[in-house]
Amino acid sequence: MTGEIRIRQARPEDAPGIVQCFRHCYGETYPSTLFYDADALAWAIEHGERQGIIALDGDTVVGHMANTVRSVGARSAELGNTVVDPAYRG
Repeated sequence: MTGEIRIRQARPEDAPGIVQCFRHCYGETYPSTLFYDADALAWAIEHGERQGIIALDGDTVVGHMANTVRSVGARSAELGNTVVDPAYRG
């Protein structure tokens, strides 16, 4: 840990770091391929299909929690996709 952990809303430009966090946590075993494709994930964030909160240590994404919006304008969402880098758990 390099300093204080910051929490903020995920932005499209965070997608590569989110992908890296998922790979660090799951290798290549996470069932949603979206979290292995930074371009597709950035598009989904930008267009409101994925909304998330990330935890940052410096510029490194060390945690992610998102909800899935099944349709733009929906009144409910599916919560999930929570990951925390193993080095930051506990």
